[in-house]
Amino acid sequence: MDPNIVKKRIKEVLKNADLIIKDNYSYIYLNSERNKEIKTFNLGKGTFVSAISLFALLNLLSKIYTILKNGNKKIIEKGHIEEYEELKTLIKERNSEDWKRIKKYFKKPRIGEINETEAFTELVKDSPIDLGFNKENPQEIRKMWNLFRNKLTHMISLKGNELNGQMLIQTFILGGTYSDNLKFIKSRYPKYPAFDIVNAETKETFKKNATIDSITKQYILKDSCYVDQLKICCELILDWLINEIDSDSFSDVNMKILYDWLESELKSD
Repeated sequence: MDPNIVKKRIKEVLKNADLIIKDNYSYIYLNSERNKEIKTFNLGKGTFVSAISLFALLNLLSKIYTILKNGNKKIIEKGHIEEYEELKTLIKERNSEDWKRIKKYFKKPRIGEINETEAFTELVKDSPIDLGFNKENPQEIRKMWNLFRNKLTHMISLKGNELNGQMLIQTFILGGTYSDNLKFIKSRYPKYPAFDIVNAETKETFKKNATIDSITKQYILKDSCYVDQLKICCELILDWLINEIDSDSFSDVNMKILYDWLESELKSD
C-alpha cells in the first residue's frame, strides 16, 4: 500500500480525536461564561465527564504511539491466543480441579489488545510533554494511570478518605470570560502541569498532624489532576504525534501495522 495513503488515514483518525479536545473547550466555555447558571440550577461542573473523555483520548494516543515505536511487538496476535489455549489445556490435563479454581483469573486475551498501562507509561517517558510525572520513575506513572484512569472509568469515583492517597479531579475555572480563562490555563503550562503528585515525605508528615482538619488535609495529601491543564497537555501530545508522523519519524512498516490495527479496531462487526 502507498505509504502516503497510510499516513493520510492515520492522520484522519488523529484529527477526528480532536473532537474530544473541542468538547473540552466547550467545558471551559460553559464554566466561564455560564458559571452563574450552573450555580443557579445546582449543576455539576463537568470535571469528571471531561476527565473521563481525556483519559480515553490519552489511552488511544498511547496505543497509537506504542505501535508506531514498536510495531506489532506489544499487540496481542493469533499466536498469543494459541499460546493461551495451549497453557489452558496443559493446566486442565494436569489437574482439572486446579483449572476450575484459577480459570476466573485466567482471562483470555483478545486479538488487537495492547496493555494500556504500559503504553501510557511509554508515551509519558518518550514525549516532550510534561504531565507532572517523574519520567525516570515508570512505577509512579503506572500507579497514577491505574489510580486515575481505571477508577474513574470503571468505578466512576475517586472517593476516599484523606489518608488513602487517592486522587482529586480539580479545576481552576470559577467564572470569568472564556478568553481570559483559556489564556490563563495555557500560561500555566509547563510550570503547572496536569498532575500534582505529592511526595511521600510530605504525605507522611501531614498525615500525622492532628491539628489539621480532615477537609484541609485531603487537599494536602491527595494527588490531584487539574482537568483544565490535562486538556492542554492532551492537545500538545496530539499535535506532537501528528508532527512526528509528518516528519517521517516512524518506519513505513510500523505505520502500516498501525493502519491495519486502526482499521481492525474501528470496524463495526
